[in-house]
Amino acid sequence: MRHLLDTYFNIHNIILPILHRPTFERSLADKLHERNESFGEVVLLMCAVACRYSDDTRVTHPIITSTSNTGWNLFNQVDRLRRTRLIGHQLYDAQVYAVRSSILFKDIYSWVDQKLAACFLDGLAPPQGPWAIVGIGLRVMQDVGIHRRARTGKKTVENELWKRCFWVLVMMDRSFSNLLGRSCAIQDEECVSVCFPYVSTDSTATNEF
Repeated sequence: MRHLLDTYFNIHNIILPILHRPTFERSLADKLHERNESFGEVVLLMCAVACRYSDDTRVTHPIITSTSNTGWNLFNQVDRLRRTRLIGHQLYDAQVYAVRSSILFKDIYSWVDQKLAACFLDGLAPPQGPWAIVGIGLRVMQDVGIHRRARTGKKTVENELWKRCFWVLVMMDRSFSNLLGRSCAIQDEECVSVCFPYVSTDSTATNEF
């Protein structure tokens, strides 16, 4: 677990800063994943993402050596699409969609680099699942009211993490929509009232940024 934590936060979270390491590690130490199913799913997805960057034999597939298959056994344990909450979304629900989409974000653009010519010649389309998952994540944000300034005004760790999820999802929504030639899940005028996340090195271990 320590190897996967270090790998995720030293490589992936620098580019897509969804999680806050001190808060995440405190929750793990408190065994929140045993009491909160949504946080448990975030942990599984964090490990799945970290596996893609790891060359540790403990996390690689015993037969399939391609890094594109590494971590899918963890990823597939999170069946978020089948049991989406109708009310009462938590921060961890939003993080599930953001982290889940981020592993697909990495894969899609790797896939595009390799297969763009084949797509053009064969009439194939890029996978559309990530675009839908990002859209659901943004609907969760709107349901909670994160797209309104009043909801994320105070600089607390929780509010900053909501904003991180929101802007990462917005970025991926724009990227996938451009790639697929489809509509965005949220329009620019709905984003203007949300401040950008506070600049932090994630060394802050308190409840305030």
